[in-house]
Amino acid sequence: MSQPAQSDPDPAPQRGNSERLGIAEAVKFTGWVGPSGKRELLESAAVLAAPTYAEGLPLTVLEAMAAGVPVVASPASGVLEALSDGVSGLLAAPGDVATLARQLRRLLLEPHTAARIGAAARETARLRFSPERSLAHLAEVYADAGLSSNGAPVATPREPDMRQAA
Repeated sequence: MSQPAQSDPDPAPQRGNSERLGIAEAVKFTGWVGPSGKRELLESAAVLAAPTYAEGLPLTVLEAMAAGVPVVASPASGVLEALSDGVSGLLAAPGDVATLARQLRRLLLEPHTAARIGAAARETARLRFSPERSLAHLAEVYADAGLSSNGAPVATPREPDMRQAA
């Protein structure tokens, strides 16, 4: 277990809740975790719960998807770009604790569903969010702006293809 970072909240109230609910052995409060520790946690995770009221595109969700870990998340704008409900993840509305619990329980009790969603999540992450895909898209953005990939101006900027922008 890693030491919490200065900005990490005190996990004591959550520990108390997990003990009261009888799930303390199944829940790990780690605080901040570095890259190698993160890989280990993702490799051992059965599911990732990512409830939120507002979020961009959460890196945690993308990392779990890339590792093939099924995700239950709130339908914040960035999350909806990353996963498709019932296909590459499951959704629970912000504050809807009953649905969040039901979706988590479903993934924990239906291993075939968790495996199917985890595999679809991994493929979605590979196809849409891999470094190669992101770099190619960034190169297109630079070209459309009349810049080379290193930021130097090019002779003739490309006209953006508005059909692809939609």
